[in-house]
Amino acid sequence: YGDYVFRITETNGACSNNKTVAIRFAQQPTVTAPAAQDLCGTLSTTLTATGFSYQVGSTNWHTYQWTYVSGPDATPTFGTPTAISTTAAVDLYGDYVFRITETNGTCTNSQTVAVRYAQQPTVTAPAAQNLCNTLSTSVTATGHSYSAAPNVNWKTYQWAYVSGPDNTPTFGSSTALTTTIDVDKYGDYVFRITETNGACSNN
Repeated sequence: YGDYVFRITETNGACSNNKTVAIRFAQQPTVTAPAAQDLCGTLSTTLTATGFSYQVGSTNWHTYQWTYVSGPDATPTFGTPTAISTTAAVDLYGDYVFRITETNGTCTNSQTVAVRYAQQPTVTAPAAQNLCNTLSTSVTATGHSYSAAPNVNWKTYQWAYVSGPDNTPTFGSSTALTTTIDVDKYGDYVFRITETNGACSNN
C-alpha cells in the first residue's frame, strides 16, 4: 500500500509522448472502540480506542476523530479529538454515545462507545423510632435532590434488614422511600435504606 506514479508512453515512429498518473492504494482500517463505561460522580472520563495495525512496509495516512453521537449535552468537550485517546467532558448527567473514526486515505471505519455519567446520590434515613405495643411501623426516607432536567438519573431505593430479633421482617414496599415494616418479635432493630443511581449508591 502507498502512493504510486505510473507512466503511459505513446510512440509513433520517431515521435513519442508520455504522461503520468498518481494512484494511492490505501489499506482499509478497522478501529476498535473502548469498552462501555458506567461512571459515578464525575462528568469527565478518558476514552482510549485501539487503532488498526497496518501492513508492515506499506504506507498509511491514518487519522482519528472522536465525535458526539447522542446524549443530553450535545456539545461535549474532547480534550484531543484527533488522538486515539482523549478525555470526554460533559455538562449534563446521562447516557451518551461517542464515535471514534479512523481514516486512511479514502478508507474509513467507525465504532461507538456508550458512557453513562451518573450523579452521586445522598439518601437521608428517617429519625429513630421508639414504639410501644406494636410490631408494625411506617418509615419514610428522603431521597437525593438530583440536578434538574435535562440531566438524567436512574434512581432506585431499597430497604433492607440489618439487625434485630426477627431477621425476616416484612417490608410493605421495599423499593419505595416510604414503606411499612412488620416484625414478629419485640426488640431493637436496625434497617437500611439504599439509594442507587447508575453505578453510584449511598446508604
